[in-house]
Amino acid sequence: MSLNGINGIAQITTNINNIVLSKPEKEECEKVTEATESVKEGAKEVRKTCEFMRDTASSAAESVTKMTEQVSEKVSETTENITDAAKGTVQGAVGVAKRTSEKIKEKSKSEKEECEKVPEAAESVKEGAKEVRKTCEFMRDTASSAAERVRGKKRAKMAAARAAGSGLVLSRPVTFVTGNAKKLEEVRAILGDSIPFRSIKLDLPELQGEPEDISKEKARLAAKRVNGPVLVEDTCLCFNALKGLPGLNNLLMAYEDKSAYALCVFSLALGPEKEPITFMGKTPGKIVPPRGPNDFGWDPIFQPDGYDQTYAELPKEEKNKISHRSRALSLVRSHFAQAEYAFQMDPSI
Repeated sequence: MSLNGINGIAQITTNINNIVLSKPEKEECEKVTEATESVKEGAKEVRKTCEFMRDTASSAAESVTKMTEQVSEKVSETTENITDAAKGTVQGAVGVAKRTSEKIKEKSKSEKEECEKVPEAAESVKEGAKEVRKTCEFMRDTASSAAERVRGKKRAKMAAARAAGSGLVLSRPVTFVTGNAKKLEEVRAILGDSIPFRSIKLDLPELQGEPEDISKEKARLAAKRVNGPVLVEDTCLCFNALKGLPGLNNLLMAYEDKSAYALCVFSLALGPEKEPITFMGKTPGKIVPPRGPNDFGWDPIFQPDGYDQTYAELPKEEKNKISHRSRALSLVRSHFAQAEYAFQMDPSI
């Protein structure tokens, strides 16, 4: 209720008091008047309280406004500072990234150049290793051939010494056991008239084992069949990739190492009861695609070291100077020369 309304009630109460009332009614009116005054005083207090609250709220609003403005200024200032700092940081980061990128680019270029050199160096090392391996294999084969010749000469000297001591006389020419016309042609060309010999074809068993052992056993069997001096040959092509084992050419397709050597073992048995003497010849080389006439065993696929032609392509005279067969027969010829066998041919034989 407003203050005007309360004053109106008080005025009405006063007017009522002015009217002639009975005592109880007058007492009631006085009570109403007192209550009205009390309400009026209360209304004044309420009004003062409202005004105080309004003034307080207004002051608080002004304070809040000022604080808000101050906070806004601080926020704005801080935002600007942060923005400037962030801008500087970003620019610095971009600069660092750019410089780092340039360094990485230069380093990558350098590393790329170095990496490109690695395959070239690797190929050079690989080729060098191949040459070293070829040289080592050539030296090994040459040393092996030389060692075989030395051993063959020693055996020939020992046999010659035994023969000379016994004064061995041969009543018939040496029988060369072969059924291969090409082989016989080469033996005749290499030996010439240095050793009296004839040839015969015998069916001997196919034996397995080391070439020297096979050649010796064939000589024993042939000497018994012929009942006289015999010369037997065992020849093979040995592959270094197979640890010197003989084999077919297509076995080497799975191996990078195509080096090989031609091996020839002659065994001489002077009679059925005589221990055979062996003579070994070896020629190092390598396996190549077939070239030249294909009329004599594996000659077209074997290229001796130091030549760019295969056995089949070489002139016969040249081949007979360096072949495994000629090297073995050279030892046979030396043995006969040193032993000084006496040949007294028996016309009845």
